[in-house]
Amino acid sequence: MSELRERDVRSALDLAYEAGALTGPDPFPREFLEGLMRLIPADAIVGYHEVVIGSRCRLIEFVEVPSDPIPSHIEEAAQPLCYQDPLTYGRCRSERRR
Repeated sequence: MSELRERDVRSALDLAYEAGALTGPDPFPREFLEGLMRLIPADAIVGYHEVVIGSRCRLIEFVEVPSDPIPSHIEEAAQPLCYQDPLTYGRCRSERRR
């Protein structure tokens, strides 16, 4: 892509503006993720995962849109790339972050 179209910039700014009106404890509520999915289409899923890596790996936040399970053909296609997940990589190396 050589340049952003005005429509794309406006859509991104609209999403940021609408996100400012969202309240609650979730850093990325479902409404925001749904707007992000409209802005940047995805084949299968848009999500937010927050994980604590320490003496054990613990998932503390998990939101995915759509909430339906990922289709098996997409899981199979993604399997060879899973090792590239930075959270998994850090956990496998016993990495600790503060």
